[in-house]
Amino acid sequence: MSAADFNVQESKVDFPNSIQVNTLVYTPSNQANDHITALIAQVKSLGYDIQSVNLLASDNHSFTANNIGLYLLPDNYVPDLPKLEVQAQTIQLANEYGSAQCASFLDLKEDKHFVFEVNIWQEQQQDYQSHYIKGTWQSDQFDNLLLSSKNWRVSLPFKRTFSVEDTLDGKRQMIKLTPQYNAQLQGSYLKKGVEQVNINCVHSIAIAL
Repeated sequence: MSAADFNVQESKVDFPNSIQVNTLVYTPSNQANDHITALIAQVKSLGYDIQSVNLLASDNHSFTANNIGLYLLPDNYVPDLPKLEVQAQTIQLANEYGSAQCASFLDLKEDKHFVFEVNIWQEQQQDYQSHYIKGTWQSDQFDNLLLSSKNWRVSLPFKRTFSVEDTLDGKRQMIKLTPQYNAQLQGSYLKKGVEQVNINCVHSIAIAL
């Protein structure tokens, strides 16, 4: 990774018990999406698939800008699932979420609009190209979220769930947006003739408590 212009520092503390899969944790910073996409590709070339990408923030504050935490597990790792406790649902739905599965970032804006950003590697240009998908969202009191876009023939429903995990520095709250539309039908929600990358994946955010 050093060869890919990442300044690597090995952590000397115990591995967090809350990490159960290959995980990337990042903070908001300049060109964060490009760096994350490049790092995921680099790690994949080493045989590790990143299964969880989380934005680490607390309200309007973030921690240690321009840093990325990377947690990698061996193939024979057997998770010791931690006990999770549910905290009061006080985190605003309007927020920024990330997805390792779709390599996308979802920004739910307070004005009920949303923007998906997906970075796709372009072999000819040897660089990443950003694709943006825009639309509107609505929610109800049962934590159901509905995303709509002019290029979709149906709206995409998501369910918001909460959990609390222990970390080395205390606790963090995980908020996940899980798709309720059949994830196996990739692209079937699009209007005929529309080509668009799939974004019907779990998106999440981690909030330090």
